Amino acid sequence: MTRRARHLGAGVVGVVMVASLLACAGSEDAAILGDEADLADAVLADDEAALEDEAALHDPVAEPDTSVVPTTEAPVPPARSVGWAAPRDRTRRLSILASGDILIHESVWESARSYAGGGDDFDFSPMFEPITPYVAGADLALCHLEVPLSGDNSRLASFPMFSAPYQLADAIAGAGYDGCSFASNHVLDRGVTGIEDTLGHLDRVGVGHAGAARSPDEADEITTYEVRGTRVAHLSYTYGYNGLRPPVGEDWRSNLIDIATILDDAARARAEGAEVVVLSLHWGDEYVHEPNRYQLDVATAVAPSSDIDLIIGHHPHVIQPVEVVGGTPVTYSVGNQLSNMLQPERRDGVLFVYHLEAPPGGPFEVVEMSYLPTQVELPGHRIVPAPPDSWERTAAHLRSRGAELVPVVPD
Repeated sequence: MTRRARHLGAGVVGVVMVASLLACAGSEDAAILGDEADLADAVLADDEAALEDEAALHDPVAEPDTSVVPTTEAPVPPARSVGWAAPRDRTRRLSILASGDILIHESVWESARSYAGGGDDFDFSPMFEPITPYVAGADLALCHLEVPLSGDNSRLASFPMFSAPYQLADAIAGAGYDGCSFASNHVLDRGVTGIEDTLGHLDRVGVGHAGAARSPDEADEITTYEVRGTRVAHLSYTYGYNGLRPPVGEDWRSNLIDIATILDDAARARAEGAEVVVLSLHWGDEYVHEPNRYQLDVATAVAPSSDIDLIIGHHPHVIQPVEVVGGTPVTYSVGNQLSNMLQPERRDGVLFVYHLEAPPGGPFEVVEMSYLPTQVELPGHRIVPAPPDSWERTAAHLRSRGAELVPVVPD
């Protein structure tokens, strides 16, 4: 799957498999997906009390605290823009933007319904509007879609088994995203139908996707983008599926984290002409700012590969640090981009930009990393440049392992 990025922004392997990888990989002993119509009831019946507690964290019914007035003001430290300046020499330059989890709770789609004027329509584009100039300013912009899309909005669902209005795809494209990683613990929430509907709607709006597939042939393809004359590959994997399984014989439906598979796919992407390989990993402990042992072990195993240029992490729903591992920058978690989690740290996200350069005849490498903290504004669920308290919190977490980062100053 090769796509041409829309943006024209100015722009060895040492593997040690450790026992803790197997210990942390999670159990896959749940029933195989069968009757998709009964899927949600089966999971909900498993432990209603626990699900109710978790649901309160995901999509609280209480009104948000309006005593704090959202603001888009931010400190103005020395900074750069998202894209590159015009090349001054023959050095090739490329900017790749990554952002956090897109997790559509009922409260979020009700805001989208309001933006559309009520009724059965949904408009998510006002939520992305404040960050659209920054997303569109990157040469390649990648989102993380954590939930499946409904084919026709007939079975919308929130936590614990999501199904979001399909108009979300239009807003993602309208914001300037070129593609999304899709492998996550929720990718099988609506079974095979959910995967097929989601990828169909992303295709409809011209947004690429990695991490799930509709056929064995599609699963075998490496997702690539042609960006300023450079081929960029995007790989996506998840730690598990919340105990669900794809149908028998269809493990190819989505990608689980497996060291040998990741390294093989990255090497294949390079052999097929990719000059840059981006790896997205859905991993870590939810609501915890430090990477866990599983994340550290996986990073140690794959980051030193010369076939992988950068690693983007998702799933914790909070910001985690950036660290250079084996010469490869690892962003352990870029937080939430869009959700209805009301806790301040779970409303934090970041537009994280990797700036790469390649000298004449040489390979690309990440030479600078920049960031624009964001926060979900309530009410309304607009994604805005972070106010000062959120900005400082995000910057501190990103830098906590000593990475050299440059802030982006909002316009």
